[in-house]
Amino acid sequence: MSEIRITVDEKVLKILGDSPEQIERQALEMIVLELYRRHTISAGRGAEILGLDKLAFIRWSGSLGIPYFDQSPESLQQEVEFFEEHFRRRRAASERSGLASSDRPPSV
Repeated sequence: MSEIRITVDEKVLKILGDSPEQIERQALEMIVLELYRRHTISAGRGAEILGLDKLAFIRWSGSLGIPYFDQSPESLQQEVEFFEEHFRRRRAASERSGLASSDRPPSV
C-alpha cells in the first residue's frame, strides 16, 4: 500500500475525526466512494478496499445517494430489449432442435 501526505485545514480535520486513524479512514472512504460514483472502480473493488462485503458496500453507498444501478431509462430499455431478443432467438433455436417444452429454459 502507498502512503501520501496532504495539507488540510485544521477545521476540516476536526470534522473528519479525533484521531489520525479516524481521519485516514474517512479520507479513504471518500476517495473510494468518489471513484465508485465515477465508475472508475466496481462495487466489489470498493468493498474490498474498505474491508466490507459487497452487499454492505452497495447498501452503504446507496444510503449516501450513490445508486448501484446507474442507468438512464433509455439505456435500461435497450438492455431489456437486447436480452428479450437474445432469449427469443435461444427459444427458437431450442424449438428447432426438437427439445421438449420441459427441457427448455423458462420463459423470460
